[in-house]
Amino acid sequence: MLSLHIDKNRVYIASNERPEICESHEAIIMVTSSTISERDRFFAHYTKSNNCIPGSEFAGNIVEIGSNVNKFDINDLVINNSKLEDRKELFFGTPKLPGGHAEYVKIPYADKNLIKISPAIEERAVLLGGDYSYGYYSIENFLQSNPNIKTFITNGFYNSTIGAIHSLSMKKNYNICVKEKNIFKKKIFENLVDKVYSSKIPIFDAFIVGLIEDQEDLFKIISENNFKKIIFIEEQSASLFLNRYKIEEDTIFIDKHPTTKKVELLVKRLMIKSIEITALVSHVIPIQDAINAYQLYKKENTTSIVLKP
Repeated sequence: MLSLHIDKNRVYIASNERPEICESHEAIIMVTSSTISERDRFFAHYTKSNNCIPGSEFAGNIVEIGSNVNKFDINDLVINNSKLEDRKELFFGTPKLPGGHAEYVKIPYADKNLIKISPAIEERAVLLGGDYSYGYYSIENFLQSNPNIKTFITNGFYNSTIGAIHSLSMKKNYNICVKEKNIFKKKIFENLVDKVYSSKIPIFDAFIVGLIEDQEDLFKIISENNFKKIIFIEEQSASLFLNRYKIEEDTIFIDKHPTTKKVELLVKRLMIKSIEITALVSHVIPIQDAINAYQLYKKENTTSIVLKP
């Protein structure tokens, strides 16, 4: 099968053996859509020697199931939860667990890590099992332990920060703003938040951070503002950042990844249109052009990219 690989900051296409079922709890998916997630972009930038098939968020049809897979049948269209529930340290699209930028992908513990969807919502639902859901539920859990925080600002256009904004916007009495310079993305944000700032920002209680692509710029923002809480959504880039810069520990909030049942709730909300994520997809590209797709994020008019075999 053909698959995308990341190795030593290089993205390339290679031929691999199709995965086979080894355990009774596994399933094989023929991938029909995948996205370039924040986690994939992190690995493309920071990986040094670990070769991996990226793609932490994907959809596809089940083509083979193990004897202990009971919730799904052959040909079911599904999306994945990007982090395994029975192996909390494992994300799809990493050296230990190949991802969905390939023709086929193997799913351990399929009953606990897959969600059935309809074809009508595939190109949007594929976003729900990873960064978006993490941002959405991070805010829900944050508010449970920080009920007095009322004003929020996010930094940058990421699926995780959009998920956080959607979660906040469904509640009352919260002021939600964004810091964003990009004109294309500002227009999308203007329909979601109270105000968009290009440069200096007023005082806010909490700062929501998605993927950290410019550590120095982020530290500058934090240093210049007296945030009560800083909500880090993307764990791995946050870990690198916090190892480099000293941030007051009591201001830091990092949540755990949502369960598959939580992701299923988002799929239901998407189906009844209580959440709307159409604007998150700006490009649908053949996976054969995925190498160029990783460069598209530098373009002003790029939000999320869906790859199709």
